[in-house]
Amino acid sequence: MTAIAYLLVWLVTRTPRYVQWSIMAVFFLGITAAWLWYSPAGVPAGSFTQDANLADWFDTTVLGIGANPENPHGWIQAASSVYIGYLAGEISRATSGLRRIGWLATLGAGTLILGVVLAVVIPLNKYLWTPSFVLVTGGIAVLELVLLALIIPASSKGGLLRPLVVLGGHAIVVYAFSESIVGRAHNVWLWPYWEPLVTERFGELFAGALFPAVAVLSCFALAYAMEKLNIHVRL
Repeated sequence: MTAIAYLLVWLVTRTPRYVQWSIMAVFFLGITAAWLWYSPAGVPAGSFTQDANLADWFDTTVLGIGANPENPHGWIQAASSVYIGYLAGEISRATSGLRRIGWLATLGAGTLILGVVLAVVIPLNKYLWTPSFVLVTGGIAVLELVLLALIIPASSKGGLLRPLVVLGGHAIVVYAFSESIVGRAHNVWLWPYWEPLVTERFGELFAGALFPAVAVLSCFALAYAMEKLNIHVRL
């Protein structure tokens, strides 16, 4: 889903800005309207239950595939999340100082408020990739960027927060690494064999914290090595 979302946004951003906004607005509003008012066979309009919702109906009935949060029903909404990040990046590149902070805060707060309002009629749901979920999480992410920009000046190396700077500088690679290598290690290669042994010896609490800690350290080690080698991957 991530690759498809990035591809969709890349295609949209090849057009003039007013066309970009129009395309994203039409798709987003169209999906929102479908959630609220479209009622295919067996799915009441505005239904978000596990047994009757528009996303699963689209995946299973229209496409003939099983229900899954990574399926096509969420691609446009995921692209909307990416586009919010794209707008934040454009603001960061085009402005500086307090002006940058102000525009980013406006984008983040505005998106978050719209999401909270929309959540009154369309609940937040990651599995279904509901429009309210996209807006709320996108707004929070941009506001987190504002907070980090205030805490860590662009001219500094981060001080005690240096690990966050390193991870943020290689976010795409770290994400791909965590989804592929770390994910496989957790589900297939390592943890299924080690988890019972660790739990038996140290308890469930320690076992529950061990793999996430190792995963974060592994991701940081990769990002730190790339930083030292001056290797950066950007889209």
